[in-house]
Amino acid sequence: MKQQISNSMKGNDDLKKIIEEVVERRVPAGPNSEEVQDAKTLELQAKITEIEQRLYFEQTKVENEVAERRMAEDLAAELMRKLQAAETRVEVEIINRSVFDQRVADLEERLRTAEELSEQSVLVRRAAEDKLTEARIQHETAAEEVVRLREIIEQRDHKLRSVEQANSKTAMRITLLEAAQNNAAQSQTEAISKCKVMEAELKDVRQDNHHWRAEAERYDESARQKGAELARALEENQHMHKSLTTLTTQLEENERMRESWRGKFISLQEDMGRAAREIAEENARRIKKDQAMLARQEVLDARLQAEAKTRERLEVEMERLQSNERAGMRATNECARLEGLIGELKTENHKLEQKAARYQREFEEARESGASEVKRTRMALQTEIDSANNQVNFIREELEEQNSKLRAELDHVRLEADTAKAQSEMLLEEAENSKTIELDELRAKHLNELDDLQTRYERRVNNAQEDAHKTEQHLLERLSLSASKTEHLQDRILHLEDKLEIAKQAAAAAAQAAKSAGAEVPVAVPQVKHASRNLDPPEKISPQALRESIMVLQEQLQAREQRIEELEHSLSKADPDAASKITKRDDEISWLRELLAVRHENLQDIIAALQSDRFDRDAVKDAAIRLKANLQMEEQERERAMNGGSAINLPNIAQTIQNATPRVAQTIGPIAAAWGNWRKGNRSSPSLSSFTNVLNSPVAGRNATPSRSNSNAQNSLLGGLMTPPASGLRQTPPVDNRPQPTAFASTGRRFPSQNGGPGRSRGISNTSHRSERVTTPPPREPEEEPMTPPMMRTSGYDSDAQPGDFDDNDFFEED
Repeated sequence: MKQQISNSMKGNDDLKKIIEEVVERRVPAGPNSEEVQDAKTLELQAKITEIEQRLYFEQTKVENEVAERRMAEDLAAELMRKLQAAETRVEVEIINRSVFDQRVADLEERLRTAEELSEQSVLVRRAAEDKLTEARIQHETAAEEVVRLREIIEQRDHKLRSVEQANSKTAMRITLLEAAQNNAAQSQTEAISKCKVMEAELKDVRQDNHHWRAEAERYDESARQKGAELARALEENQHMHKSLTTLTTQLEENERMRESWRGKFISLQEDMGRAAREIAEENARRIKKDQAMLARQEVLDARLQAEAKTRERLEVEMERLQSNERAGMRATNECARLEGLIGELKTENHKLEQKAARYQREFEEARESGASEVKRTRMALQTEIDSANNQVNFIREELEEQNSKLRAELDHVRLEADTAKAQSEMLLEEAENSKTIELDELRAKHLNELDDLQTRYERRVNNAQEDAHKTEQHLLERLSLSASKTEHLQDRILHLEDKLEIAKQAAAAAAQAAKSAGAEVPVAVPQVKHASRNLDPPEKISPQALRESIMVLQEQLQAREQRIEELEHSLSKADPDAASKITKRDDEISWLRELLAVRHENLQDIIAALQSDRFDRDAVKDAAIRLKANLQMEEQERERAMNGGSAINLPNIAQTIQNATPRVAQTIGPIAAAWGNWRKGNRSSPSLSSFTNVLNSPVAGRNATPSRSNSNAQNSLLGGLMTPPASGLRQTPPVDNRPQPTAFASTGRRFPSQNGGPGRSRGISNTSHRSERVTTPPPREPEEEPMTPPMMRTSGYDSDAQPGDFDDNDFFEED
């Protein structure tokens, strides 16, 4: 292009020089000859032809230059399009790079947040584990405290059983006193037969009888008070039994609550394990995504380097195109200058035409052909010049229109690129904002869930601790109350025994005095250890002493009859099925304890499997299934018991074994041992342990109730009055007090059933514990015989005393 433009400029300079020479030569130099003119015309014609040829060459050159210019403009437009496309690609790559950098930053931020969340979850899990260990320690302490409270309750049970035994002793004494009353009634009939003979003497001592009647009424009131106190003691004993049943139910509820909390604790551990597995899976997925993003980042880096190289090439190409554009601009400037020269040439041509016309007018005749030819050439040149000017103007307009279109398109493309860039930035910002909002919401939700779980767990632990503390305080208060009640009952029983002993001694002394005064043959009085018979010298019967003894015996008989009526009334009110109900309750308690032992073993297996280094899921699952089956069995048994159709009839089995003979027990013993060995080997049914416990229990059929001997009571008149409670009892064989084998022995735990339940303690004879915690009256010496008090002798009364009225308060007045 530069060479063509330089060649066209040189051609224009030569054309300019030729035109100047022509103009100088055409200047009129004066009149010449025709030859000179012909030569000049020929020279002019030659120069005109030469000029026409040059113009033709210049026109061809201009056409070539225009074509080349169009080609250059097309090439420049194409290069411009390529440049714009490259710019758009570069901008897209820059946008992609920024988006990629932003995504990488987002992924790094997500990674940091995930790491922070994982650290927080690890911290939360450690805190939860610490809290679980603390809760486990507290639970163990609570279990130890429950065991301690059970031991205390067992001690209280032993005390209550001792109180019951003391009550049974008092009942035996009451029966002995009733027998003595019967003997006294017989003696009274004999005394009445004798009194018929001595009615005259009884009229003399009627005033003394009034006094003895008042004293008897006083003793009757005291006996009534003792009966009322004994009834109250029985009621309090029943109340203590009810409180014991409530305590057992509360302990069962505590065990049930502990089992429920342990199930919740196991479910919480499973949730924590599931959360840990989900966190591990999420970490693995995040690591895979990070690796994929790193590989993608490497690929994008390689693409970016390739695009950078292409950009460098495009920049070099743009520089070259810019240089071409500058050359094109110079060419347009040169074209404008050539157009100016063409205009000047036009003016010069017009002048030359005018001169030619003048020359033609001058040489019209000689140069007609030349003039016509010049005119033709001039018109051709004019038309060609006009056409060239038109073409140049058209080309200029087209170029300007194309430039305006290109500029408009370039502005439009830039505007679209700016709008697309703005839209992409807005979309990226919206996506980033939505992503951050979702991440914040998820993080807040996760934190709220963790806080909720932590608060729930803390609230449950606090509630469990408060419930355990409240139950402990309640049990301690009830135990202290029961202890105080038992002590009060023991004190009252001792007081009643002292009063009864005093009354018995007074009655015995009165009866002995009356007998010694009225009988000719001395009566043998039974002692505590043995019965001995001594002969007293016959004494004179005092009517006053006889009357006094008769009145005392009558009052005692009335009191005993009233006491018998009260006891019959209390027995009619008592529940006849109380013993069977208590035995059923005891058997149910033992069965529930067996179930609790099996559950304890399953829980120990679960805890051991969870605390081990290698977590055995199958072992934990098996233990959980066993525990669930145990709970379902208990629920089914409870439903059957509530519906009245329990599948286990333990009280009937126990009753049949207790009623069996020793030979049957010897036959069942090996079978029960074999059954226990098979149960220990299988451990499949929790209900079998209670059945083996029943089979292995000692046979209670040999225990016999105490009975009194009637050998001396039928022979003597007052023999049964002073008979001690244990003098006529049959010796019972000792009972084997071995602990009943249960499933608790294998677990190592201590339960109250190992020391003997209340149901088994009822089967044991009352004579085995007669000397426990009960104060009995001191025994008398076996060598000494009972002596009549001095005031009951004949020498202690005035023989010639007259009957008179005495005040009841003046007689037997204590100091």
